[in-house]
Amino acid sequence: MWQSSKTRIMTSSLHFCHYQLNQCQWAHQISHLAH
Repeated sequence: MWQSSKTRIMTSSLHFCHYQLNQCQWAHQISHLAH
């Protein structure tokens, strides 16, 4: 029970991290286009 919830938390934080990374790359590309 505890193990599965721990895994779920790790997975969701991983997804969040990936989402944040994509946001950063997107913003980076936009700033490149703006220059």
